[in-house]
Amino acid sequence: MLPKEEIYALIALTAFYAKFYGQCSRAFVKLQSAVGTSKVKSDEIAKLALSIFTRFSPQDPSQKRTDCPACGDHVKTWDAHCGSCGQSLPACTLTGKAILEPHLTAKCRTCKHSFYETEARGLRNCPLCHAQLPLQLQSM
Repeated sequence: MLPKEEIYALIALTAFYAKFYGQCSRAFVKLQSAVGTSKVKSDEIAKLALSIFTRFSPQDPSQKRTDCPACGDHVKTWDAHCGSCGQSLPACTLTGKAILEPHLTAKCRTCKHSFYETEARGLRNCPLCHAQLPLQLQSM
């Protein structure tokens, strides 16, 4: 649906704001080498990449590893399932992180999707269905 250049630009932009500079760097490389990119545009991309990566090292933040609730093997924060046993891990609707500590989560009363309470930080509405969240979460 979208041209490759737009996809890589979106990946670079979101990775930059999420402080995943390694992913951002890889997206810039793909963006620069995309077929159909003019010389002028390629030079602008290179200049922007240089200004970003002279300030920030092209490395992603380290990922915290925790144990799979089913088998106890290590899983990363962003894994959708355990690599050992295949157990599906529910995702926080606010961050996308795997929910590995269900005692730290809250659940939307309308759509029944879970999210980490610490990530709610004053939200009034569920990010998924936009229903009003309980008052105690709004005051966090």
